[in-house]
Amino acid sequence: KFAVKNATIDQASDLIKADESENFIRNIEIKDNSANIGSHLDDLKEMVTDGFLTKIFHTTNREPITLSYADMTTYESVLNKIDGQGYKLSVTNVAASDAKALSVTSDYRNVAWINVKDSSTNISDKFSELVSIGSKLSTLNLTDPDGELDIDYSQYIKGRNTLDKIQDSYYLNITDAPVYNASALASNGHVKEMSLTGSGSVISQAWDTLTSLGEKITSVLK
Repeated sequence: KFAVKNATIDQASDLIKADESENFIRNIEIKDNSANIGSHLDDLKEMVTDGFLTKIFHTTNREPITLSYADMTTYESVLNKIDGQGYKLSVTNVAASDAKALSVTSDYRNVAWINVKDSSTNISDKFSELVSIGSKLSTLNLTDPDGELDIDYSQYIKGRNTLDKIQDSYYLNITDAPVYNASALASNGHVKEMSLTGSGSVISQAWDTLTSLGEKITSVLK
């Protein structure tokens, strides 16, 4: 029997199909790029299951293999066949609650880009964790476009780069914002509502400005 090396995925598939009646092929090593690996995961899994695929050589290490979070489990047997640890994964459809672990757990060391897709409620709940992921967090997609994120002022200040990664229209409800920054917040088109805090003297000095901001201000607390 023959051991086939350096075959592309398409070549391997054709060889296996042609060999169905002859049974000359013992195993196959594949050499292909990120895009082809990511788009042929079903074919590769079948090759692993049937005992043909022994190794995958990734020819474009700088380009990520793109797959969904669910696919990481479904196609784990395929990922385990990739030679070396130099390959990178761009993972899509990640729930907000799973993103942090995906960024720090050693089992996911090949994950270079995380693309979160979740509701505005769930993203709000995990917003601080999402901020802490940093550059590994590539995009945020809302399952409820025009959704409202509920965060406090500290989260807003620390998370402005994270907010920039949201791919959809969204609104912000910000709590515990300082009175002195009310005008700046109100000028942000994403800010729908804000609750403010400040000393009595600061509130008094800013009262005319605050009243001009209208319904965006839900409360002012000392």
